[in-house]
Amino acid sequence: MADIISIDGNGISVKSYREIREAFMTKLKAVFGQSLQTDPSSPDGHLFDLIGYAYDEVKGALQGAIANLDVSSAEGVFLDNIARLMGLTRNLDETDDELRARLLEADNKGLATFEGMLTYLRDNIHSSVTMAENPEPSENSDHIPGHSFAVYIPEDVYAELDEKETQGEIASADGYIAQKIWECKPAGIRAYGNREGTAKDSSGMSHDIKFFVITASNPFYMKITVTEYTEEQLPDNYKAEIIKAVAGWALTEYTGGKDIIPQRAIGAIYKVEGIDTVNVQVSTDGSTWTTDRIAVASDKYAVLPQENIEVVGP
Repeated sequence: MADIISIDGNGISVKSYREIREAFMTKLKAVFGQSLQTDPSSPDGHLFDLIGYAYDEVKGALQGAIANLDVSSAEGVFLDNIARLMGLTRNLDETDDELRARLLEADNKGLATFEGMLTYLRDNIHSSVTMAENPEPSENSDHIPGHSFAVYIPEDVYAELDEKETQGEIASADGYIAQKIWECKPAGIRAYGNREGTAKDSSGMSHDIKFFVITASNPFYMKITVTEYTEEQLPDNYKAEIIKAVAGWALTEYTGGKDIIPQRAIGAIYKVEGIDTVNVQVSTDGSTWTTDRIAVASDKYAVLPQENIEVVGP
């Protein structure tokens, strides 16, 4: 019924329930004659009602589908599909609102900006990927040449890609990383690093793209001292819960070159109920403790194993 459902430059439109019913009545009377009984109490009238309701349901489904093609109103798998078209994917435990905000930000800023590139690389390689840039003409303090950028891939992420190469899931770990960098890099700006892969452009031409594979620092230690908040119930296993929460937080917190700032762990600690005050100390050797920031070089990333976290409490 092309006159009931139409698709044009304005989108998809479906006639109203009453219009649908009248259209079917007109067509059937043209076939079976004007004497056909169509009042709501007649059998044929009931049939027209059922057909009208069916098309009205289709109309509702189409309107819902159209709404889910818009980033501002899309939900669930529809929002995931829009993200994939933009070269992004949903992060673990990311809500619709969080993903929507990220998509709108990426769309507004463009893919070849620093923020757009970093978002794209984290979505397509790993959330722990980091970047640095040097817009100046001469080499900077991080030893990045002028008018260049550097992408830092943690060694464990590279090892995962290397395993995928071994299993035949990707052709090359270096090539995979290089391709993702090529897909979002600005024109005329070179990538700098200690490894190199080959990317292909849309014409099939090869381009050598560099990046860094960075190594983990020596594992550090964290001591967390808490007091109880008596208006809430402190779990019997609160120490284990705090250790689990902080260890999980550390996996995404400590990306390449990110310093160890003790008090940033407090947010993860307070996810466990029944805690009043918190004091966080860190150590590089497990014996000398500090609440001060510990610097991490740009070619390293901090590591906090679960067994290196100690909780002192009531």
